[in-house]
Amino acid sequence: MKAKILHFLAFLILTVGCQDILKEEPFTFLSPDKLTTVEGAEAAVKATYAELQGWSYYKEALVSQLEFKSDYMISRGSRYPASVYNLDVTNRSRVDGIWSAFYSGINRANVIISSFANLTLSKDLVDQWIAEAKVLRAFNYFHLVRCYGGVPLRLEPLQDLNNMAIKRSTEAEVYTQIIKDLTEAINSGKLPEDYKAADKGRATIHAARVLLADVYLTSEKWADAASTALQVINSAKFQLEPDMTKMYRPEDGSTHSGEIWSIKWTRKAGFGSYIQTFMHNPSPKYSSVGYFTYIGILQCPVIANWDNNDKRKQLNLYNTDKSTPEGAGLSTAVPMLFKKYIDSNPSGDEHGNDWPLYRYADALLIYAEAKCMADNGPSPESYDAVNKIRRRAYGVSINTPAPTVDLSGLNKDSFREAVWDERAHEFMMEAKRWYDLKRMGKTIAEQKIRASGATKASGWGPEDWYWPIPRQEIDNNDLISDADQNPGY
Repeated sequence: MKAKILHFLAFLILTVGCQDILKEEPFTFLSPDKLTTVEGAEAAVKATYAELQGWSYYKEALVSQLEFKSDYMISRGSRYPASVYNLDVTNRSRVDGIWSAFYSGINRANVIISSFANLTLSKDLVDQWIAEAKVLRAFNYFHLVRCYGGVPLRLEPLQDLNNMAIKRSTEAEVYTQIIKDLTEAINSGKLPEDYKAADKGRATIHAARVLLADVYLTSEKWADAASTALQVINSAKFQLEPDMTKMYRPEDGSTHSGEIWSIKWTRKAGFGSYIQTFMHNPSPKYSSVGYFTYIGILQCPVIANWDNNDKRKQLNLYNTDKSTPEGAGLSTAVPMLFKKYIDSNPSGDEHGNDWPLYRYADALLIYAEAKCMADNGPSPESYDAVNKIRRRAYGVSINTPAPTVDLSGLNKDSFREAVWDERAHEFMMEAKRWYDLKRMGKTIAEQKIRASGATKASGWGPEDWYWPIPRQEIDNNDLISDADQNPGY
């Protein structure tokens, strides 16, 4: 048997500080005195969401490492190697931390799924909490399978080192479990349509459906993806927010008409976003400090071919005029920066811009692509969905045909390529581009990466398709060995 190394995944008892409900006091998931009240059980549920706000998750590391693998960005400093597909020791430790964050979130969800059914509290509430936990478990596994390939499917809480031994499942098996969790959560009928202001950021029925549609899209289950996305569209609960800047405003409690599911950041110690510090230079005072670590690649076709009349370009990219505060910090080495998330009044380094997991634009673009692929070519419905996105971007009425803006006359492949371009512009700096490149397949992904320049492409190889299984997983898991490692590591 392998020598066991102390690893946080071995612990079922996870201690966190939860805002409001717990007043930042430690909480133990299975503490019986806590779980006799609705407030205590709610705190455990909120602690499961809290992992999404960890440093290795959406606070910084996951966002950075995913965006570095996109075709439109390069980095500098210690993060530079990762942005040219060279996962050195420092960046490998960062992606190891991401693996741990995913499984910590899964373990928290497993505790709720396995133990809450026995609570002597309102059955409707208990069923809702279990449904939420299944959405969160599916969300974590969806990240894992795209980042690492087949992974161990842990569906029960880890109580000690003796139940660490689980073999790697295939990607197909992981996707089957993700779909099962989401389908059960949706069919439970217990996920709410919305939450009161204090609970925004929790999974609604619409969040579960758009996530499931995204899973179907990634799995190339085109008809299922289209029909599931259409349920969100037909709910009439959302619209394309006319004011695109409103989607990224930093004020606490802000929301918008297209918000489906977001990480809700606040300007409070421990509850704010940090990635803004990597986006900006100090001159325009768009963040607490400016490390300008996320650097745009001017020759990347996504940027170089972007129409200046598309309002998303100004929303996302710095003005290159060096006489302006935005342009003052730009140079040959730093020719372009990203500005979607601006908070000029943070609390220390805690910024308030929410992080969009899914918006109404996701539902429309998932539907457009999936409907086209299911129909073997674009239909009027496919065109309508993507053209609404384009009309909003060009500042014209989204429901009125606009011949100079609308896509038309495309075949299946050219329409899908056009949707990929729309996704690149619509979701820039939302940690989705690398996942889209992976959906394109290795040949097309490599072409797009190489089109961004020799420096960006210099380290690219097929082994970069997945991150490595962490050393601590191999050492602690008796059913995984070095032979199970992803290629190239």
